[in-house]
Amino acid sequence: MAVSETQRFQLHRAMQEVIGMENANTFMELATPRDWDDVARIHHVEALRTELLAEMHRLAVVQTRWIAGLLGSLVVAMIVALVR
Repeated sequence: MAVSETQRFQLHRAMQEVIGMENANTFMELATPRDWDDVARIHHVEALRTELLAEMHRLAVVQTRWIAGLLGSLVVAMIVALVR
């Protein structure tokens, strides 16, 4: 059931009388107007987790290869410098 802005306003007014202005404002901030289509479900979170882990792994591999190449180049440069 969709809630109209008028209904939200009426609820806010009623809550102000019962629990006070500050608490009513806090509640209304937490109870944002959304449809259930906007709520993330467990399978959405799990799919996002899988994607993020795969991306993190890919970036770790790239970073490791880059650092290994850099360190290898430094070792070669040091050997060349020592040989001269």
